[in-house]
Amino acid sequence: MSWFLYILGTALGFLINYLIIQSYSFDLDLLIILMFITIFIVHELTHFIGYKVICRINSFDLKFAKDRRLDIPYTRTMVPIDKDKLFIVLILPGIITSLMILLANVITGNVAYSFLLGISLAMSGADLDVAIQLKKKQQQLWKSIDNNFGFISESN
Repeated sequence: MSWFLYILGTALGFLINYLIIQSYSFDLDLLIILMFITIFIVHELTHFIGYKVICRINSFDLKFAKDRRLDIPYTRTMVPIDKDKLFIVLILPGIITSLMILLANVITGNVAYSFLLGISLAMSGADLDVAIQLKKKQQQLWKSIDNNFGFISESN
């Protein structure tokens, strides 16, 4: 799913440049480089804020750390969460980071943002997959731990 979302996001960025801006400038400016470096952190911080605001979880019950296997940041909690709220927390970073990148794309007309949009959507692919699987389950309370179901499991 991630490769599909990367291609979709990149194509969407190019389409926006063609239809709205009608420009294909490609500049690797400082903002693009900073966004590329920080997009993973912003993505996980959005999860963290979502857990705090939407699920009302205390900061002490949240874990913001680096995954040793994949060398990327992640946010987790062992507190049981309502699946509807967890669904929102899972898709929130994809929406926020993609809108932020689309806005930068429209304002600057720089087609390089199209590739960042693809990266943002690809990063959200695993979250989206887990969110879709979560909606199919009957159990209402979930914990976000690392397991075979994509970092969440049924709460006891």
